[in-house]
Amino acid sequence: MKYMIVSLLYGEVQSYHKRLVEEIADKFDVDFLAKQNVPTHFTLKDMFETEYIEELDILLSEFAKNHRAEPISLEGYNRFEDSVIYMDISLSEAAKRLYLEFIETLKKIKWMQWGPYDDANRVFHCSLAYFDIKEKYKAICRFLLSHYSYSFEAQFDNIAIYHSEHGEKWELYKSYMMTNDTI
Repeated sequence: MKYMIVSLLYGEVQSYHKRLVEEIADKFDVDFLAKQNVPTHFTLKDMFETEYIEELDILLSEFAKNHRAEPISLEGYNRFEDSVIYMDISLSEAAKRLYLEFIETLKKIKWMQWGPYDDANRVFHCSLAYFDIKEKYKAICRFLLSHYSYSFEAQFDNIAIYHSEHGEKWELYKSYMMTNDTI
């Protein structure tokens, strides 16, 4: 089974993101992301495969219990070449430390597979369109920049495992909430 680990975003960010994904899909006929019904999130750990998800479940449950939510902000658009358009996410210094501690915790799992973006240099983002946009990405970028600006404050307050079997849609396996206490 394939898995990935994300942090879900809620509230105003979620509403804004879903509306933009749908509008981009309708206006530009690029509906790959919209059809996937992917939740509003930013990726913490890229795809991996395992039959031992219980070990990860225990580890992430403990991690969430022992850590508190940290602030992040979202503002502006960016892209990965001509294949992904996304909302920029900036982690506060505390959220960066939390992410790095999360990665170090995952490194305790011997079977975990690591990709080139599973480290301190990860570009945190919330995708708006990808895969089927190559010919239209400039027009989509112009549209976003001329019609939409935003600024949101949010929290890195959860860790969620998603799974996919046989290349089907991604579904929530389990999520873990961190405390929102400021103590």
